[in-house]
Amino acid sequence: MTAEQQKLMLPLFEEQKVLYDDLKANPDNKEADKAKIREIAKKMNAILTPEQIALQKELKAKKEN
Repeated sequence: MTAEQQKLMLPLFEEQKVLYDDLKANPDNKEADKAKIREIAKKMNAILTPEQIALQKELKAKKEN
């Protein structure tokens, strides 16, 4: 990632971490937290280049196998 992308992504990563922590601590908020996490993912994908998104998908697929 470029320095500019990193600068834009850092607050999103931090917000995402808070939501994942809340998921663990408050299962009752699961659906709301997951919806917010999906919105953050959309924002992240808007920052990444198509090549970076493809690499991200490739790494995720390898991790799942």
